[in-house]
Amino acid sequence: MKYFILFLCIVLHGAAFAQTRKDSSSWNGQPGGKYLPSTGALRTLIVFAEFPDDSLDPGNAEWPKGIPPRRMAGWVDSAWSDIPTPWSLTDYFGQMSLGTFRLTGITRHVITPKTRSAYRALRKTRKDIHRDIIEQLDSTINFAEFDNWTLTGEYNHKEQPDGIVDLIIIIWRNIDDDIDAAAQKPPGMRSSFGFIGDEADLGFGMPVLVDEGRRMVKMSYGIEHTTGNTETAGSGVTLSKAYTHVAHESMLQTTIHEIGHYLMGGMEYHTGFGCWGMVSTYGIRMFVPNSFERYRLGWIKLITLSGDTATLRDIPLPDYVTTGVAVRFIIDSMTGQYFYLENHQGISRWDRTMYLDSIERGIYVLRQDRATDSASGPGHQLRLVPADGLHRWDVSRMEPHSCCGSVLLPVFRQGVADRDSGFHDCDHVPYTNPSTGKKQVAEIILEENEKGETVHANRKGGDGKDAFRQGYATVFSPWSNPGSQDKHRQPTGFGFEIIGADTNNGSIVYRLSLFSHTAAGATPGIVQNVTAKKKGQTAIITWQANAEPDIVSYKIYKTNQQQKANTAPTFLAKVNHKKDTTMLSWTDRKTPTGARYTVTAVDRQGRESLYSIRTSALQQLQK
Repeated sequence: MKYFILFLCIVLHGAAFAQTRKDSSSWNGQPGGKYLPSTGALRTLIVFAEFPDDSLDPGNAEWPKGIPPRRMAGWVDSAWSDIPTPWSLTDYFGQMSLGTFRLTGITRHVITPKTRSAYRALRKTRKDIHRDIIEQLDSTINFAEFDNWTLTGEYNHKEQPDGIVDLIIIIWRNIDDDIDAAAQKPPGMRSSFGFIGDEADLGFGMPVLVDEGRRMVKMSYGIEHTTGNTETAGSGVTLSKAYTHVAHESMLQTTIHEIGHYLMGGMEYHTGFGCWGMVSTYGIRMFVPNSFERYRLGWIKLITLSGDTATLRDIPLPDYVTTGVAVRFIIDSMTGQYFYLENHQGISRWDRTMYLDSIERGIYVLRQDRATDSASGPGHQLRLVPADGLHRWDVSRMEPHSCCGSVLLPVFRQGVADRDSGFHDCDHVPYTNPSTGKKQVAEIILEENEKGETVHANRKGGDGKDAFRQGYATVFSPWSNPGSQDKHRQPTGFGFEIIGADTNNGSIVYRLSLFSHTAAGATPGIVQNVTAKKKGQTAIITWQANAEPDIVSYKIYKTNQQQKANTAPTFLAKVNHKKDTTMLSWTDRKTPTGARYTVTAVDRQGRESLYSIRTSALQQLQK
């Protein structure tokens, strides 16, 4: 335990960093916040706005018409403390920054001075409506409270007022969801007002002067480049979803997302497939920022291995969310390719999926494929590498589903494990459309189960098979499935092995061996594609040969029907490893009813892999 505490202090020491960055091309650095500081104190104004003629669900429990939302006071704390209001923005950013980014503020409820029809008649848009709101608040609020930072350039902030309000968040009860779209003339009040969606801006246009002209609220986003100078362009964000139709948690997550754009950057920082993050996108699992985001913002340090040959043994990896401890393997820093390891133990209230009660506990592997300021930048290129590995996938039919309207979706069926050319279930999987014969790519939304039925799969939300953990998946290497290949399926030489675990305050602290071009020192990976088929009174067990260079043999085990589920299987035989052999087999001549088989791999050091997935000898071989 003393070693763990010392190690943790070394990893987390100096988690606050200066907000200055000169070389924005380096992806190894920690530039901090892009348009807002990511460390220090930031104060925000949160406005809950509604139109006087809003008639959508007037008695809504979360936000009744004409009065403030029920939980408005809990959105942000007015003052910083070590015990923030649970589920507030102060709580979120305090936890994720380990106390270095202290977001506080005040909330206000506002009803606009004009109705929607009046604004439409005057041809007013979002920026004009927001201008009315800000000017209305100007009579009761001193905006100096929200002017504490100067942005002198990207990633460069000074803690001093500059006459520009730092951050305003305007959250709308409803724009037009209560109006029959067909009755609108012309239709589309939302679009005519310029409420495109949730935006990291206030509607663009000229600034709004407040505090008798001493300060201004900028309506755009980021920074402006005028006559060779740079100046703040944006002071706020807009949330225009109908609050009465969207869950409170989703509205909170969207607020975090839009603030995240000011901290991280634009659309290129949207998090990728099956992942999680602050600047999230479709399929997000939870609110927690990934280790790429937290490291880049200067909120955490990382245990880092480069491409040099090295082995780090008995490295403790505690809960990622509450400690900030994570591992990074640098595949290629010039092109922004990395692996990240995060241990999620679910002890933070934020560390839970948006679809389930709790996050699957264990070590998650994230892979970043590229870092570039483009529409497919570092966020888009970040993805989960699930522990259940790569498989072949077939599509036999196209069907609609209630989740997606009348659109025809492919119904995927999982095939054999294939570490070389397969795809994992959180990826975009290529398939041949059985109706048209065209080659296409899609995420797995519909799936065929063992009974041949079509079911709605929630692979991106987690299926209980994605985290590495003891007894399930403990080895990640160039030869395992999933393996440590890059996006081009080229070996990287990196890997890790779970060698032990300790319990600390109810959560598991995993102990790892980390490998850089030394992964041959790990225990063999789990044997793949084990099958057992009956032939008369015998069973023929087959399996795919492991790819590790030091495998010497395989062991075959059996569990009988009368044995309890948690009983260790009975050893049957040992089969020598044969080089250049894809599949191996062994015949059991005594096959009781209900027998199940499992296979392990053994290396030169006598290290034995975990048991493979157990399989029953139910299918009769054809004569």
